[in-house]
Amino acid sequence: LKNFGKCFSGLEEQAGVVTGTGGIPALQIQIRDGHGIAGTTVTHASVGQLLTLDIVLENTEIYDFYAHSCVAYDGSNNAEALVQIIDANGCGIALPRAIELPVFMTSPSNGSPKHIYIYMYGFQFTSSQFVYFECQARPCIHLNPNTTLSTSPGSTCPPLFFLIVLFTALGLMPTITIMVCYGIIVHRRQ
Repeated sequence: LKNFGKCFSGLEEQAGVVTGTGGIPALQIQIRDGHGIAGTTVTHASVGQLLTLDIVLENTEIYDFYAHSCVAYDGSNNAEALVQIIDANGCGIALPRAIELPVFMTSPSNGSPKHIYIYMYGFQFTSSQFVYFECQARPCIHLNPNTTLSTSPGSTCPPLFFLIVLFTALGLMPTITIMVCYGIIVHRRQ
């Protein structure tokens, strides 16, 4: 488990050619019950409920990823109903009673899932009972420890330096947008 104590000062790109087979990286975003990645995935929550925003790459045998620019919004284009959770540099943005720092990251081994996550509390916008979460994720490929491009043996997207690989057929690895929606149940006293 790693804590993003330092923010990323930017995403440095370098092109290289990769040969081999591998599917498209399967990234997903989940809202989990409680603080931590062990909680069950939820689709409904109450205001104030302990939650975790979890961005997951299930299989890390080939790929790694970097998550950034995560927002919550009410489903409209209203700028007043938008909250930034993780900024463009991968840093969490605290919001009292809603978003708690820091951003955490697991260190997968043997192809196990990688999680980038942040603790939250159930919140809603006055304009909707639904909250939509959207994150940008930039996948990258594990480096071969024998290559001269690696900054350390066995490196997997080293911090502050990300190798974005040039696929011969696809061009540069794109940024992927992943999204989830959940409903907030407001308990009102009568």
